[in-house]
Amino acid sequence: HKRAYSIRRNLFGEQNIDSIFSLYNIGNVYADTKRYAQALLHHQKAVETMTDDMPFTKEDKADLYGAYGSSLIRNNKFKEGMDYLTKSAEYTKEFAGENSFVYMSALLKIARAYEKSECYKESRVFYEKAIDLRSRIMDKKHFDYVYTLNMYCGVLEKLCEFEKIIEIQRDCQKFIEELTGKEHILY
Repeated sequence: HKRAYSIRRNLFGEQNIDSIFSLYNIGNVYADTKRYAQALLHHQKAVETMTDDMPFTKEDKADLYGAYGSSLIRNNKFKEGMDYLTKSAEYTKEFAGENSFVYMSALLKIARAYEKSECYKESRVFYEKAIDLRSRIMDKKHFDYVYTLNMYCGVLEKLCEFEKIIEIQRDCQKFIEELTGKEHILY
């Protein structure tokens, strides 16, 4: 990716969509290898180089802002990171629609970021939005739905909402029984 960036920058300049995506890709590689400071530098440069007249799609902007937001959070810049994750979710909603799996995933990403930062009330709000959306667009009887409910219960535990957890876990048990039968190891 660094070589591609060098070639693109030399051919088209830094303020070019292809050069910006090279920076984004380099940042992603650094993030994947847990070199978060380097990831932040590249994601930041990609976002700061963008201009309104460049032909980015809403999906492009969602990806760029989401990666930058995640990099900021991993570098302990939580507030600014959450602003960019929220901006990414807004673009995701615009290009994919409010009733889409992709938008639901963006909401879950925000919920998990709040949870990891011990902002449990805020996390709860986004988990509830994602769970509501998930139940409207897909069948509830699916393992990823149970997984999401279990993550939500982790937040509820931090908020000491034990009765709600018991209610959700009973529903999860019913889902698993319906999906696998009582003889399955998960049941």
